[in-house]
Amino acid sequence: MIKAIRKLALKYFSPYTIEYINEYGETTQVLHAWTRQDALEWTACSLREEAVIVWCANSVFTVVPVAVRQAVTEV
Repeated sequence: MIKAIRKLALKYFSPYTIEYINEYGETTQVLHAWTRQDALEWTACSLREEAVIVWCANSVFTVVPVAVRQAVTEV
């Protein structure tokens, strides 16, 4: 029960959202973090083929992108 409450609190009240986007433009995974450092660590640990956007919810009505990383393609 406590784990379920923590999971819901993290999803709806965490200030940082990490969104992974594949090469087709589809969102493959969404993660949530409490601190900026945790959000940027998730960005650094992602695959090279995925684009990553970190969003910060400043208030209930505004969401600001904090970091954007494009997919890396090797030639």
